[in-house]
Amino acid sequence: MINIIRSELKRLAGSKAFYITLAVSLLLAFNMADLKNGHILDFDLSGTFGMFAGYYGLIAAPMTALFAGREFSDGTVRNKLICGRSRAEVYIAETVVCSLAAIVIQTSVFAMSLIYCKFNGIVLIVSVWEMIKIAAVGYIAVITYTVIFVMAVMLICDKTSSVVWSEVMAVLLMLAGGFAIDKKYSDKWRNNKAILLMNDIIPFSQTAEVAVEHEMTGSEECIEITFDASDNAVRCMVYGSLTIFLTTAAGIYFFRKKTLK
Repeated sequence: MINIIRSELKRLAGSKAFYITLAVSLLLAFNMADLKNGHILDFDLSGTFGMFAGYYGLIAAPMTALFAGREFSDGTVRNKLICGRSRAEVYIAETVVCSLAAIVIQTSVFAMSLIYCKFNGIVLIVSVWEMIKIAAVGYIAVITYTVIFVMAVMLICDKTSSVVWSEVMAVLLMLAGGFAIDKKYSDKWRNNKAILLMNDIIPFSQTAEVAVEHEMTGSEECIEITFDASDNAVRCMVYGSLTIFLTTAAGIYFFRKKTLK
């Protein structure tokens, strides 16, 4: 399986879809951390570090579908199976490489956000533990999106259809997450178990749950921001990791049963 992963990483390094997705992600994150005329318009750690991950699905769905779907369009999957590779190996290798792509993109967004702060005189006052919690939720969210899209591609077995359905799934996940967040804080639905479960397992909801309190002090030349991530982050990490494991396990199971044309 290591050889498969190496081969897929080389293919990822030459993927135009990957670099386009990376560029779009950085532009979106830059917009989330927009500073104009020395005043903060739309900047907080949850926005650039966490909420970006919530929107990641909309951006990365085509990339994941195109990259993984090519395995079927050019017959690579069939060739790997003929060479003696198991379906589980093929599936896991594809999941690992696509997840690494998501991690690289998310890390680039983190780095860009910190650089942006540095060059705009923003001092982030945040503990290492708070930073780790917020970053971890973001990483888990983008990987959750990735394993969902990979499962769709590996079961649909068609690149074009995978792109369409992956994007549809990303939109539905975002809408469902927004609905769950909205209902969770209404008096009528506050204690509804289905709503609480949706908040815990949907990537968009997971990132939105990381509430960040901040104080802004100082002049236009030096702005200090203090952050305190909610303990919701730990719960989101646990449920997110569980979602990744169960989705991958289910994908492997059904891919083994799938009849490849």
